[in-house]
This record gives sequence, structure tokens and C-alpha cells, in this order.
Amino acid sequence: MIAIEQSKQIDLNLHQHQILNLPHPHSGMSIECEQGVVWITSAGDINDYTLAAGDQFLVQNSRPLIIEAVQDAVVNLKDTNEKFAVHVIP
Repeated sequence: MIAIEQSKQIDLNLHQHQILNLPHPHSGMSIECEQGVVWITSAGDINDYTLAAGDQFLVQNSRPLIIEAVQDAVVNLKDTNEKFAVHVIP
């Protein structure tokens, strides 16, 4: 697992099937798929979400999130209020 230092904005290149763990996301954080396709699941949410290039997901709570690249993808994570940390699982 690769930990990335805390920041308010992170752009990540994910390879197909690579997993990104957001253990403590903040409500209001945005996740934008800039390229490729990603799948998002959130603890306690019965729905899963798929984002294609240009799609955005707005975090509604502070429950852990998992993002998996369905295919090679570029993801932008942004939180205007607080810094956050992510863990990339190769």
C-alpha cells in the first residue's frame, strides 16, 4: 500500500483494477473521473457508483470509500475545506 501525504487536491493515475482507499473522506469532497472508468463503493451505502470520464461524485458522509479503476483512469480528488489522505493499493 502506498500512502499519499495529506492535501486538499490530488490527481491520481490508476491502472486497471488498482484500488484507492479513502479511510476518512469528508462530506463535500468531490471525486472526478477525468479519464477512463472507476467504480466507487461507500461503507453503509447500498448503492455503488460508476464514473466515466467527465463524471463527478460528491461525498455525502465520512464513511470509508473504495475507488477501483475499471480500466486505466485519471481521478481528481478535491476538498476545499480540509486536507485528506489516501492509500493506493497497487
